[in-house]
Amino acid sequence: MYKYSDKKKAAVMATYRETHGNLTETCRVHKISRQTFANWREKDPDFAAEAQEVREECGDIIESALMARIEAGDTTAIIFALKTKYKDRGWTEKSEMQLDVTATKPVQYADIMPHGLMYKDFMPHELKPGHEEPQ
Repeated sequence: MYKYSDKKKAAVMATYRETHGNLTETCRVHKISRQTFANWREKDPDFAAEAQEVREECGDIIESALMARIEAGDTTAIIFALKTKYKDRGWTEKSEMQLDVTATKPVQYADIMPHGLMYKDFMPHELKPGHEEPQ
């Protein structure tokens, strides 16, 4: 048997919508945990769909506010929109690359450094695996 009724879920969802998807505020008002909300979303497809709808509505509100700032000539808003929505047109400060790598042998986590470099790449030549000293 469920601890909470559909009426309670409906009240929670109404507050979630009123607070524009503010989960902390919604849970505080109804004295439930974030985990309870997450469990409802996971187990109740109707609840999950409505929560997603609230999220989409909030996104629409945010995008409308951003567009209003852009139309007012706000340079920061224009640059933000270009860098987030128009990356495909080159509006980005960093290059993004997707790699598909298949290891030919097991790699130990300790062997990997940031940027994909291996510790052995920084070893003196004579200490590298497979190196033999001349006789």
